[in-house]
Amino acid sequence: MSTFLALSLLWDWRESLVIQRCAAECKPIPLPQKPTLYPHDVSIIVTTVNTPDSFTEALRTWLAAKPKEIILVTVERDEPRLRELLAPVQYESAAVPITVLLAPQVNRREQMGIAFDAASGKILANVDDCVFWKQPADILPHMLAPFEDEEICGVVGRQGAYIAPERRKRGIVTAAEVAALKYMDANQKLQAARFAADGGCWTLEGRTCLYRKDALQKANFRHALTNDMWMGKPLNTGDDSFITRFMITHGFKMAVQDAPEAEIFKVVMRDTSLYAKQTIRWQRTSLQTCTSLVLLDPGFWALRRQYPYLARKYTECSLRLPIAVAHMIALTLAAQRNPLVACLFILYHAYGTLKDYSAFVAKYPWASGQIWFPVVLDYLGCIVHAYCWSTIGRDEWLTRN
Repeated sequence: MSTFLALSLLWDWRESLVIQRCAAECKPIPLPQKPTLYPHDVSIIVTTVNTPDSFTEALRTWLAAKPKEIILVTVERDEPRLRELLAPVQYESAAVPITVLLAPQVNRREQMGIAFDAASGKILANVDDCVFWKQPADILPHMLAPFEDEEICGVVGRQGAYIAPERRKRGIVTAAEVAALKYMDANQKLQAARFAADGGCWTLEGRTCLYRKDALQKANFRHALTNDMWMGKPLNTGDDSFITRFMITHGFKMAVQDAPEAEIFKVVMRDTSLYAKQTIRWQRTSLQTCTSLVLLDPGFWALRRQYPYLARKYTECSLRLPIAVAHMIALTLAAQRNPLVACLFILYHAYGTLKDYSAFVAKYPWASGQIWFPVVLDYLGCIVHAYCWSTIGRDEWLTRN
């Protein structure tokens, strides 16, 4: 057991060096001198229910990017609310047509399918209804740059959490906001590192992601999106994970545009219970995707030939629970037989956590009062995974009615 823990420490140390090296190697994809795609080739598609108050201001940033069109898909129940939020920008949107379509029921994938059918642009930008584009005039040219490689069919950029300036104070910012900020801050580095490692993309996050429509259309994407099954039941959520899996299984290349101009910000939840539910949904969808890719289609060995680093990380994600249990058993036994190794193991991980969170608090000092929540989520990860495995067959939005 002591040997197992020692090897685990060496593995973690090596992994941290790989991530640091790859993150440093990931560079922005430059703008082409003679582009073949322009903002007016982009259709923005948005699926929305219980549309948030921030939608109107988010919409203004999309309009400022001058896309070809914006297509919004909601349900009849929420149409009055959506049109109310659209009203303040009706005179600002004359140059960019905005279309509101209705789905028969709340179903994220069906709503996205309706938008996919209606979109006329060469490139689709799937955008969340609570996302702000930081630099509207620059984001689309930079997000389109990777598509100059005709093999690229999906592109994602930098993504961060938006917390209003007046809330960036101790005693005001909530634990959920701090947890979301910590997650997205770390994920940005990991996404870039994984792309630099082997050209793979962990997830084409739907907060803002661009797709080449004709490639998806030829691959019968629309049918696959709304007929994806898990344990005999059709899936409603997890569209971004599905699209990533679809890209991989069909051999489409993806890219991460790690440029400041391609950065977006998502308005994050303030309610701790809602954020916890969202975390469960993310983890459950991640387990479904990783397990499907590693065991079913394309399978570990085929995936490894295409994306060797990503294949290993997907496998580790699938096995996170048994790996955590093995470590707890090994640590318990080592504490009895070789307490020095057990202490070194605990100190190593405690130091890593302290270093990580100290850097985060130094960057966001106003978040220090609620730092306990992301720490708890980190250390209860195996419990969350156990719950997700026990409910793997469920498909729930959880954070929207």
